[in-house]
Amino acid sequence: MRLTVTDKLSYPITRREYTEEGFLRAPGRVARTGIQEYLAGELGLPGDQNRIVRVFRPESEVFKQESLDSYSGADITIEHPSKMVDSESYKNVSIGTISGSATKDGSFVLANLIIKDSTGIKTAERGKVQLSAGYSAIYDDNVPENADYEYIQRDIQINHVALVDRARGGVQARLFDNKTELNKVGKITLDSGKSVDVQDESAAVLVNDHIDRQSQKIESLQAEIEKSKAVNDSLKEKLDEAIKQSSDAAIKERVEKIASVKEIAKKIAGKDFTCDSTNIIEIQRAALNKKRPLFDWAEKSDTYIKHAFDIYDTESQMSNPEKDDENEDGEGKDAKKKSVDKQYKQLSKDGAAGLKVAKDARQEFINDLVKRGEVE
Repeated sequence: MRLTVTDKLSYPITRREYTEEGFLRAPGRVARTGIQEYLAGELGLPGDQNRIVRVFRPESEVFKQESLDSYSGADITIEHPSKMVDSESYKNVSIGTISGSATKDGSFVLANLIIKDSTGIKTAERGKVQLSAGYSAIYDDNVPENADYEYIQRDIQINHVALVDRARGGVQARLFDNKTELNKVGKITLDSGKSVDVQDESAAVLVNDHIDRQSQKIESLQAEIEKSKAVNDSLKEKLDEAIKQSSDAAIKERVEKIASVKEIAKKIAGKDFTCDSTNIIEIQRAALNKKRPLFDWAEKSDTYIKHAFDIYDTESQMSNPEKDDENEDGEGKDAKKKSVDKQYKQLSKDGAAGLKVAKDARQEFINDLVKRGEVE
């Protein structure tokens, strides 16, 4: 539901005061009880960092005296700093402090703020007056069955309070700069065109909380949309590659490659060799299995199979003179034999200093041949 809100809140200045030093003193609601929504990334949870996580802040924890006392002396900042305020960062981020322990104010925590930094004072005067506490807490996932939240917040210890544009606790989590009661909010226009006057504080809170929740949902949906776009782009790339591989040229190239490998396989395993597979490695494995049936080819890696097939291909060229030049003299044949011997030696060198995957496969095959006495 779309809401159009005309904000007509009036704030006569009655609760702020300025000290002789120019510091700004004002009470403010800094936190509240109830269920609040966080991003998973804020809580350091695994998975989708933009997932909304609902956390219950019970009165027993929010108003525990130890927690209220931890507000005393806590620093005030403009927006939340990138890390908790400490001795190294406070000079750069602190604009004031909380005076004394906080107290209960209905469902809110009330604290007394002293803003000392002139930039911080001007920031508040320009309207950045919503407040958000920065704290550490234990997140207890032992929640009742069918609860509409995932964690219970316990042992809340305050580190700082930040001036923010939009507080997690809603629009009532802010510096006091008026009477404690709210004046007329104005008109809320619904999608139907009907307008209603809202004069009660709780109604204003509900309306603004609704807007805040809808804004968070929109941000979450936008993040999901971006993720979907990334997935779609990846799928499109894979589809383009699949189309490319299924093109006429690619099919023709693969058919020619399979035919070539099968022709070489017949040289290695015999003219009666057949294999119905269109997987090149499986064709090579089948040919080798027929050539050397006592080898355990099934357990060998694809790289091993490829190099073994290449070596037997070279041997087959030596043992098939009908494919050689019929007029080749003894010197030519001797040169080809030396070439084969050189390949075996090079394979041994590769086994000692070659590239990792090919080296291991080649050396393993050479070792197998040596064990069987097929090469020296």
